[in-house]
Amino acid sequence: MPPLPPRDFPTPGTKHPVILPDGTHHKGTVFLKPAIDNPNIEVGDYTYASAHTPPADWASHLAPHLNPQSPEKLIIGNFLTPIHI
Repeated sequence: MPPLPPRDFPTPGTKHPVILPDGTHHKGTVFLKPAIDNPNIEVGDYTYASAHTPPADWASHLAPHLNPQSPEKLIIGNFLTPIHI
């Protein structure tokens, strides 16, 4: 297989930053900042998550008990990836 041409690094606003060799986006990997719309979750640039079966709602997947009306806030820094143990 010939090497792939160089690509620009994706911006933090890119939802699916991984591009497969056939040119399609890997839907299982997301930058969380554009993927989460919960006002109580603040996500830094280039923080990503990956799943074999991506959830429809990344916010409820990562913090299932953090509702938009909750007083608590979750802050996830830059260049991180949350993990499940």
